[in-house]
Amino acid sequence: MFLLSSSSVINWDAIIGIVSIIIALGALIITLRFNYLERRHKKLSVKPLINTSCSVLQDGKMGVYMSNNGFGPAKIKPFRFRFNGTLYPTIGELFKVEFPKALMNDQVTLTDVQVTNTSGAKIIGIQKTMPLYEANYMCKSELDKNELFYFTSQIEISFSYCNIYEEYTHVGYKKLND
Repeated sequence: MFLLSSSSVINWDAIIGIVSIIIALGALIITLRFNYLERRHKKLSVKPLINTSCSVLQDGKMGVYMSNNGFGPAKIKPFRFRFNGTLYPTIGELFKVEFPKALMNDQVTLTDVQVTNTSGAKIIGIQKTMPLYEANYMCKSELDKNELFYFTSQIEISFSYCNIYEEYTHVGYKKLND
């Protein structure tokens, strides 16, 4: 055997060489694992987290918003909106068609409507909020305001977004406040 010389003496040079190779392979494995974990940590440290919400405030303002509560910017790609199973290309179109039909009585009116163009890609910065739809509302009773909130909470949105590494996350249809 090569660890023993011809005179049955231990070949220390061969043993030291084998141990050195084992230590080097162990160090290589540890280094590769550390590099993998470091890359993964860097990607997670800039990962966006997109939330959608709707609000009906006491001061007569209402809106539908998208916010980035993550640690990195997000590029939002195609938006799709759905209400009661019907698809709409924009949230403005959805409000125009469905809002008058959804009210039990015509006691809520929307004014100063502002709609964000959602046809192209949008970038939302870290800890930023993008309004998709904002308006002032007037209603005669608390019941009418609750009806407005119920309407907005039934809107479903679907979109995709990516981080700075162009890794995409798809969000299937979900209600705005889920």
